[in-house]
Amino acid sequence: MNHYWRQFAEILFAAFPEWRIFMLDDLPEVFSGHTSRSLIVRVPCPASAGWPTAHNRQSIDTADDEILILLDRFHAHFGNFSDVQESISFTGAISFLRRLVSEEFCIAIAMNGDEWQASMTILPGQQPDFLSGRRSIPLPSGNFVYVRSWHGAYDVKPEIGE
Repeated sequence: MNHYWRQFAEILFAAFPEWRIFMLDDLPEVFSGHTSRSLIVRVPCPASAGWPTAHNRQSIDTADDEILILLDRFHAHFGNFSDVQESISFTGAISFLRRLVSEEFCIAIAMNGDEWQASMTILPGQQPDFLSGRRSIPLPSGNFVYVRSWHGAYDVKPEIGE
């Protein structure tokens, strides 16, 4: 790992030392394939019962000068791909992770069959509204929305066929 990602790894594992065991030693090709500069951590989601296996982990990937955090089909970017200082990117990513695992917010995901349509963060108990705010995403008929929270307290399983 280069200096940038080594520095983020130190900050990440200082905040979440129990996640160190989930760091991948054998790195898959990600982004543009420069995995020698990457940190990849795949943390199992504690609320996994009844959810598809592929969506039961949080992934923290670093490559191409950004931090990518994924849960289920949601993702968030933090990095110096813009004019943001790296320390602010690191702080933002750690803050996001802390809020996610403490269930200060949840992830809402809109689907049309097996096709992802949109995802967003919402407050616990909030109804996801994909048609307002900063995003205007028209969802086709036959869509469904589900909600994931880290520990499962606010999970709403998909109700297909609404």
